[in-house]
Amino acid sequence: MTRKRIIGWIFGTIAVLIIVVVLGAYFVLSSDTFHRYLITQIEEHAKEASGGQVSIQKLHIHWSNLSADIYGIAMHGTENDPNHPLLSVDKLTLNLKIVSLIHHRIDLNEIIIQHPVVHLISYSNGQSNIPQPKVPKKQSKPVNVFDLGIKHVLLVTGEMRYNQEKTPLAAELHDLRTEVKYNSATSRYEGSMSYRGGQANSS
Repeated sequence: MTRKRIIGWIFGTIAVLIIVVVLGAYFVLSSDTFHRYLITQIEEHAKEASGGQVSIQKLHIHWSNLSADIYGIAMHGTENDPNHPLLSVDKLTLNLKIVSLIHHRIDLNEIIIQHPVVHLISYSNGQSNIPQPKVPKKQSKPVNVFDLGIKHVLLVTGEMRYNQEKTPLAAELHDLRTEVKYNSATSRYEGSMSYRGGQANSS
């Protein structure tokens, strides 16, 4: 898996969380109890979509500027060490934009991903610690995991550890479009990532 694909995979995993947060934002109340309920829903939907075990420490929603902060995100794949998850993110900030109240349309204007860390392991049998979504083995067509567009993406102070080799990650992209599908017949992810401008660094 190339470093560019790793960055794309990070955005893809984050996108799964974003989709659930945006849908839940219509019904969010200010109480801590409901925030905990929403976190549980995000974790469950992210697990169903990705196949990995997802946990979130806390969630803050700011109605004044239509934004949300998600802290302490961790996704565990098939690795054995619970202290080094496949993906961890210190803080994820989402900024939304109301496009049409009549048509109930809200766009994702910006995401800021602070200190994402990827622990990617390649085993001797050719497998990795990236999980597989739970889809029927006889599914004839690839299952759509997510399809998301974002106006502005900022990834700061990230790092990727591939079999213990550490590589810094950083990116700033505009008009990002990501699409990922899972093919159960081949047990492989298929996807694409495009953006209008910006840069992604992995060195």
